[in-house]
Amino acid sequence: MSISTKSSNRIIQITNATRSVDVSNAMIHFRYYESLFSPYVSASFEYVDTGTIKASSEDDTQGRLGTLISSLPLRGNENVNFKFESTIGELDFMTTPLIVDGAVILGKESTKESGSVRLISDLYRKNQTTFVVEKYYGNISTSVSKIIKEKLGVDDTSRVHVDPTSRPWNFTGSNIKPFDLLLEMASKSSPPKGDPGYFFYETKSGVHFKSIDSLVSQDPKFTYTYDGVFKSDLEDGSNSFNILQSPNKRDQSISKSLRAGMYSAKFRFMYEDTQECIEKEYTLDEKNESTLGKDVEVDPQLKANPSRTYTMVIPTGMMDTKVGNEKNNDPKDYLARSVMRYNLLFVQAMNIVVPCNPELEAGDVIQCNLEKITVDDKRLGSTDENESGKYLILNLCHYFDNKNSYTYLTLVRDTYGEGGVAA
Repeated sequence: MSISTKSSNRIIQITNATRSVDVSNAMIHFRYYESLFSPYVSASFEYVDTGTIKASSEDDTQGRLGTLISSLPLRGNENVNFKFESTIGELDFMTTPLIVDGAVILGKESTKESGSVRLISDLYRKNQTTFVVEKYYGNISTSVSKIIKEKLGVDDTSRVHVDPTSRPWNFTGSNIKPFDLLLEMASKSSPPKGDPGYFFYETKSGVHFKSIDSLVSQDPKFTYTYDGVFKSDLEDGSNSFNILQSPNKRDQSISKSLRAGMYSAKFRFMYEDTQECIEKEYTLDEKNESTLGKDVEVDPQLKANPSRTYTMVIPTGMMDTKVGNEKNNDPKDYLARSVMRYNLLFVQAMNIVVPCNPELEAGDVIQCNLEKITVDDKRLGSTDENESGKYLILNLCHYFDNKNSYTYLTLVRDTYGEGGVAA
């Protein structure tokens, strides 16, 4: 089955082995989503159908016309290939289709039907039908690559992007799904140099297992500007890299940061074999334990006393191939620092809308230059040094309809000023 819409800048195809139907005039709008918090990409589109689709001979021997849901019929699990083009780039899923997760009829009249179709990555379907039961030994990044290839079926090495890790972890899959295991491994991983903390997520370019440090150290992919002024760009396309609406920005919440123990936390560990207990306090700018607080000014009152206590029992020897009591990726080496690093990354968040840029992905870094609001004539039109700088793309949505296309971004960073997300 193949449903396709074509115009000068878009193609959408829903495919199985039996038939093809053109619904180019039915689609109202299309949304595509990525996030550092999501191990799979997704999309959705809405349509209005006036009953122009001819039913298959298997479903209707008379071949009468009907709507998208009834005449295809659209029941889910069909492959969806699509391609959208803009002046900057293209969003191309012609060779890596999404899957129809389900369809909803939003309304029916005597002459038309409106509905919504949800799409998910095939990676999600593979995850739901696969369980990890094997034992894994050695470096975490090596195990991650094996699980992505062998359990999630991503054979194309160009679509697998795994950062190296510094520590081994011996574990058994315990009959859990790959996504759950990979997300757990992300929180336990440390890069060869830098602070613990990884993300596992999917974008249009493939599957990623990336450290926070490597993400924030990237050079900006594009530079966007907001000054409230738009000029004609028929010749130079200068508005393509303007922020279209006033940014919606959120700074840190002191109460939430204290509940998470971002500034100061106490960690208690007990080793199961020796019954030894270790208690240690970590603060955000304790340089001998972590480099997280670099260039981040923290009120001494916030880190004077721990605001959260973490406890853990650490088993030893469970995964050794012979009798032994070696510590298996000891949590005291990464847990405190990773908790603080994750929380620090989301100190600032900002939502912006820009002209559609399909070249952007979740996990990219962009430069945002925001105007300074002032009554000083000498400063009018200048850049706000505190608000401007590098931002990491946390969430992304590409929106397309028959006339317009936009990209909606949720951006985060852990510092103020032009120094960027990891200043």
